[in-house]
Amino acid sequence: MNLFERIGFEFFGWAIGYLRDHFEFLEEPLKILKIKKSVSEYIATSLGLSFFMFSFLLAFLTVIISIISHNPVFALFTSLIVSLISSFLAFMLYAYSPVFKVNSIGKKIDKELPFSLLSLSTFISEDVPIEESFNLFRKSNKNLLLAKEIGEIVDYVNYMGKDIYSAIETKIKYCPSQKLRDILWGMYSTMRSGGNLYEFLKEKSNEFVEEYRRNIKEFSRKVMVFIELYLLLIVMGSLFFNILTSIFSSLNQGGTGGNIVFLQFFLTAVTLPLVTVMMMFMIKSILPYEVE
Repeated sequence: MNLFERIGFEFFGWAIGYLRDHFEFLEEPLKILKIKKSVSEYIATSLGLSFFMFSFLLAFLTVIISIISHNPVFALFTSLIVSLISSFLAFMLYAYSPVFKVNSIGKKIDKELPFSLLSLSTFISEDVPIEESFNLFRKSNKNLLLAKEIGEIVDYVNYMGKDIYSAIETKIKYCPSQKLRDILWGMYSTMRSGGNLYEFLKEKSNEFVEEYRRNIKEFSRKVMVFIELYLLLIVMGSLFFNILTSIFSSLNQGGTGGNIVFLQFFLTAVTLPLVTVMMMFMIKSILPYEVE
């Protein structure tokens, strides 16, 4: 039990049972991420962390704002509001972080599927036990998340004594990708019915490759739209703004020249780079494949 967890149980033990009923959805993400905590323990850690942040911010901000404003009452009130909001956000971010992590892993696996599934199918053979084929795939593709997920099925068989069907069922329960769950269900059904697993995986791979091609076309269309918006609204817009403000400054005989120069500098040196970085992240977020 870590420090934050002890603080959570010590000060908020009365509320953990109530909160647990509202955070039951965390049980599956915690197991997927192999976090060896119950939902109650994880909620206690979240509460302890937020309480620690609240106490630290309240003391720190009260001192700093008191020195600046010379008004202790105002400093205490402002610090209390900021600390409450910050600690609440810290609690929610930490509590939901397993969900965010699982969704992120799931998206990465989904992006790998079109080609990694084809690679998996090449290891399937009627002459080799399925768990051995999975193990060979894991060893040959150590950098793939799919290989890690498939390798866990082998571990269930080798170290937990499960048969291959039970191992696949267990993996389905704790798989971060819905698409991979559907594939595992299809593999399970194919094996149970005595079907050809190689043909099943090959067919699924072809479906994902076609979907990948459609996503590439859609990605290209969206990128063209982003580029057009960037050139028209951002680059041309800022240039047009600088020209207009320069004309306005030359016509105005008042003392607004310094303000206009500052606005032009802020737009060119701060706003444009920020918008460019945001656009880069937007483009990366819609990529149909994973980029390190």
